[in-house]
Amino acid sequence: MSRKGATALAEGTGKATLLRVGYGLGMILGLAGVFLLDFLSGKNVASTLALVATGGLGCWEVYALCERKGLRPWKVTGAAAGGLLFVAQWLDAEIAPGEGMPVTVAFCLGVLFLLALLALLRRAGRATVIEDLSVTIFGLFYVGFLLSFTFQLRNDPDLPGTAGLWLTLLFLGTSKIGDIAAFFTGSLVGKRRLAPPISPNKTLEGSLGGLLASIGFALLFCPAIPALRFLPAVPFALAFGVTVGVLSQTGDLFESLLKRSVHAKDSGALVPEFGGVLDLIDGLLFSGPAAWFLVLLFR
Repeated sequence: MSRKGATALAEGTGKATLLRVGYGLGMILGLAGVFLLDFLSGKNVASTLALVATGGLGCWEVYALCERKGLRPWKVTGAAAGGLLFVAQWLDAEIAPGEGMPVTVAFCLGVLFLLALLALLRRAGRATVIEDLSVTIFGLFYVGFLLSFTFQLRNDPDLPGTAGLWLTLLFLGTSKIGDIAAFFTGSLVGKRRLAPPISPNKTLEGSLGGLLASIGFALLFCPAIPALRFLPAVPFALAFGVTVGVLSQTGDLFESLLKRSVHAKDSGALVPEFGGVLDLIDGLLFSGPAAWFLVLLFR
């Protein structure tokens, strides 16, 4: 490559990095606004609406990937169900906190019956009806069900005071700080490929840097928040940082596997330099259930 070409490539990479940082800061500020609204109002409406939008858009992007394989999931129905799942959870949290999830269970059963009815009425002659049903349900499980643990972490009625809000911030920060650190560590010193067949740009050095950053963030955050003093700060933070850090990276790789199977670089184009909603939440989907169970274990 000529010197001119190398300079242009470096400038392009630098510009992309600056744009990525800029959009990233914008999303952080937006997320901070959501939690500030929750904190000031003493309610969970803002975070629930954010999850409704995230769940619906995430399911939509899963189905768009499936369509690249020639499948025909119930895209609108599945995306609507992926968002409304959090409305059902909110109703359970508001109507009968701590008494099970009757509305959520009824909603999930209703969605299954609706999909069966749609298959009978509209896809009876289609040879791939089983595959269409399967990927529709997969999208709801992969995005809706796994993301529902984040709602549960935010709204667990057995947590004292504002602990649910702070634990959700801990969870998001631990996962996303790890993402950021992995990106920059891999860009600066990454040499050994972590999983070349799945994601050629990820490196072992970047993965290690991301994990250390996740652990460091959890260790700094937990002792600093008075609302989390009911937890053993250092043991919990270590377990949380390691578990969320590892599973966030695993979730990222799993989503890369899905995109690789349909030759897609991103799951969507909603956020410039980042891709779609699924690209933003892939790590949260795998680490969310573990985060909630760790809180149950240590509290």
